[in-house]
Amino acid sequence: MSLVLICGYGPAGKICVERLEKETGNIVVIDKNPEKLRELPHPYVVGDATKEDVLRKAGIERTEILIASADSDVANAFITLAAKSMNPSIKVLTTAERLESVDKLYKAGADYVIPESSLGAKELVNGALQYTKAASRVYLGNGAELHALTASKSGRIGSLEKDSGVNVIGLRRGKSILKPAKNEEYGPGDVLYLLGSGRTIEIAKRML
Repeated sequence: MSLVLICGYGPAGKICVERLEKETGNIVVIDKNPEKLRELPHPYVVGDATKEDVLRKAGIERTEILIASADSDVANAFITLAAKSMNPSIKVLTTAERLESVDKLYKAGADYVIPESSLGAKELVNGALQYTKAASRVYLGNGAELHALTASKSGRIGSLEKDSGVNVIGLRRGKSILKPAKNEEYGPGDVLYLLGSGRTIEIAKRML
């Protein structure tokens, strides 16, 4: 059973716990405020999730999925960086309060970044559940899907977006994740994070 570590027990963190505990009881929560955690029916650690010693105490080395739901984009970026440095195989999902923070969070190593203004905690839960089921896509509602697809051929980001109708919101090359420009080229083995409908995703799959 996948261990899910939730960093931040504010409104988004509470929703994540409530939804995830119906699917998995293997949840650990980190928050600075002990009053928030006192009635929590799951293991928890009182402390700052941006600190490596706190993450280690929560079991970061054996965590498969981390949800960063701290109270700022800066904190979520630090949590992501620390988590990835301590456990490179971990999957990190986080929200972004500001759209301009999305790129920074991807560069910090996040696997999925959900803009709070348009989506929210429910999508973090959906993403975590998809990872526990070893899937490579997340359903975001309103017909939108977020997929992680590995390219088998070379191409250009702008051409892929134009010809398929998807939005390429991230590209993983080796251990690096970046927000690619339109003229960025991808090649075999690169992982592209695509946002689109079922139809546009299928077109993109054929192009990749």
